[in-house]
Amino acid sequence: MHKGEVLKTYRKNNSKNCFRALCNHNDRLCIIESDTILLFGEFKNLLKEYGVTDAIYLDMGKGWNHAWYREEGEVVELHPKTHPYCTNWITFYK
Repeated sequence: MHKGEVLKTYRKNNSKNCFRALCNHNDRLCIIESDTILLFGEFKNLLKEYGVTDAIYLDMGKGWNHAWYREEGEVVELHPKTHPYCTNWITFYK
């Protein structure tokens, strides 16, 4: 997505998975992740409906869906760890 418009992608819109994107929402940088399996085309359209203006899709590859965040020092897990080789972390600091 760029400037609020959904762009053509090489990934097929009918592919199903959990998806994650680095997004600009209300001039704030954030990571938005689906909490259920859905179609890629649906994920892109939901980002637009939510008001995301720019997004970079973060393809995690098969088995790399481990996701969590910290809230007030506590870890909140979104998707469980499937193996010990998770890499490519994006971190935000206040």
